[in-house]
Amino acid sequence: MTTDRTAQRDQFVAAYRAALDGLLAATDGLDEAAWRADTGCPGWDVHDHLAHCTGVERNLLGDPDLDPDVEVPDLPHLRHDIGRYVERDVQARRGLPHGELRAEARDAFARRLVALEQLTPDQLTQETRSLFGPMRMASWLRMRLFDLACHERDIRAAVGRLDGLSGEHVPIIVEQALRSWARTLPTRVDDAVTVRFEIAGEDVADLDLGSGTLSRGGGNGEAPAATLRLTPADALALAGGRSDAPELDALEHRGDEELLGRLIVAAGVTP
Repeated sequence: MTTDRTAQRDQFVAAYRAALDGLLAATDGLDEAAWRADTGCPGWDVHDHLAHCTGVERNLLGDPDLDPDVEVPDLPHLRHDIGRYVERDVQARRGLPHGELRAEARDAFARRLVALEQLTPDQLTQETRSLFGPMRMASWLRMRLFDLACHERDIRAAVGRLDGLSGEHVPIIVEQALRSWARTLPTRVDDAVTVRFEIAGEDVADLDLGSGTLSRGGGNGEAPAATLRLTPADALALAGGRSDAPELDALEHRGDEELLGRLIVAAGVTP
């Protein structure tokens, strides 16, 4: 991403617009069976994904809960407090007609874009509230874009509309995946070597698994022990821990296969 704050703010707005438009396009014209189709996200159908995304964006706008008294049952897919928290938005909208849900989503998404357009460039470096506690605004926006893209892909996969991943949000999604891997993989993959990620349309990225240092452009001076070539959709699926994440054999790769096999298993970063 650019380091100019005004340009970065504009990039985030354009990326957010692409992500929100993608969710609405993915759910346009669906019949009842498609809305109720199971997805790769345990316990959620297509309706639930849009309900979740709508609820989070309304929460970030400061809107009141749709149903402040909603009860969240003990469901098998709820493994932690954050999961139970976001399930409130899903439960509150389970009986909502699909058309009303899309209307609520369109309204919330439009107002969210206006709010983002009103951000000052300096606010990107300031702390804001997030589902995970205080977080720098730019970091939270990257995380939100990654989450929105994951849910769009889950919807598209469930209704047979999965296609290539493109749009203004893609570079930010890839950046989020790489930063997340730099933070998590050194503690999960016990090898102090360099792994190279060649992601289509992006600069080569070298990750030092010993230090967690991420170098763009392949310029850390150390020959990688292994190289993994990915599409942006592959990176999103792997980092998102999605059910359609590719196996190593399906990916072009070079070098230490045993290391890459462990890396693929450890690549999921979502809660």
